[in-house]
Amino acid sequence: FYYVVASDGPKMWSALKLNYEQARLRARQYLQEAMKEPTSIAYMLAGSMDVDLRQWDAGISEYEKALALDPNDPLCSRGLGNVLIASGRPKEGMEYLKSAMRLDPLNPSRYLGGIGLAHLCMGEWQEAVTANEKAMELNPDISAPAFFLASAYGHLGLNEKAEAAL
Repeated sequence: FYYVVASDGPKMWSALKLNYEQARLRARQYLQEAMKEPTSIAYMLAGSMDVDLRQWDAGISEYEKALALDPNDPLCSRGLGNVLIASGRPKEGMEYLKSAMRLDPLNPSRYLGGIGLAHLCMGEWQEAVTANEKAMELNPDISAPAFFLASAYGHLGLNEKAEAAL
């Protein structure tokens, strides 16, 4: 909860009379307590906190532990996929995102943006466009795929489409 509070910004902080640092500190304290008997959720939170600090190897390790405890949780696969992409292993990360989408077929937009980012990182511009356009079509309220889409369009020389995506 406090990790989400820290991430959600000033509106949430003021409602709980906390600032960013206090919310993060409280999240870390509760995580330490949870790690006495860790669950997949505790490992995912630890992985997210590592990723926030760009500690890729630690984040990968935590998400792998989460996935080992709950191999059917699509959020474990999604988290591991995203950190693998961020750490420079997009092909491997994409496989975890595809696995997450198979586990959660009713919410493909959650995973398509990451798949599009993996394609983008591998220089597969048209595949990046396809995945991110589909993500935006399914859920126009999410923003990350729009940025990835703009980048892919730009690489394809489709500057007007890139500007529109932004």
